[in-house]
Amino acid sequence: MIARTSRIRRLASSGAVFGGVFGSALLSFFANDAHAEDVDPEAGDFADGTTDVKSLETRNKRELASWVASRPPEPYVYPERDLTLGAAWGPLFDAFDKGSGALVASTLIPHFGVTILGGTPQATLAWPWSFPLGPKLSATRDYRKFDVYVYRPFRLIFEPILVVGDEIRFALRPGIRFLHHPSTWPVGIGAGVGANLTLAAKGGSAIAVSPEAVVQIGRCCRPSYITLAIRPDIFVTGETSFVFSTHVGFTYF
Repeated sequence: MIARTSRIRRLASSGAVFGGVFGSALLSFFANDAHAEDVDPEAGDFADGTTDVKSLETRNKRELASWVASRPPEPYVYPERDLTLGAAWGPLFDAFDKGSGALVASTLIPHFGVTILGGTPQATLAWPWSFPLGPKLSATRDYRKFDVYVYRPFRLIFEPILVVGDEIRFALRPGIRFLHHPSTWPVGIGAGVGANLTLAAKGGSAIAVSPEAVVQIGRCCRPSYITLAIRPDIFVTGETSFVFSTHVGFTYF
């Protein structure tokens, strides 16, 4: 029991040190990239803070209305059915072409990682579906485009997890996450907390408190990022007392 407790403390200490050093390095490296004036003007428009975001959205609507008014009128064209081999396959592929491909990929493709359970690494697959919440703190607009992408800092998380090792474990992790990602940063950093509800294939269940550190790679604010999550799961019921895990994959928000 003493040896197990010592191992748990060493894992927790290592995870805390790694997270602190990694987070500090990221903040230091990207601190000088937080100003829009350092960005190529042809990269588009950037806004941070609710007032600036609202101003960008208002200006975008005004400029779009002006552009539409300047366009010559177009004759009406009756829409024909888009059929392939006699079936409506066209609209399905049009959805991917119009940006839904990234949304489908982020929903279906798992994140890959490792879970350290009882000192033994085990393969992990996770599907961290997220839903943005909160005020519009950042926004971007592509150069010569009229699409404004806004960024909300909070995420509701619903995450199915599959751990494959000595035995198969399935878990559900509801939670909430905060990500700080200014409009000109190539990464966002944040943290979250959740509840890990685990069910083992051989029977038995457990519940854990699950804090996490998160790094989101990709320039704000257009959706599609690579996200890395590092977390300890501190179990309050069941036989397992401590689990350390990390995974990385593609997320839409």
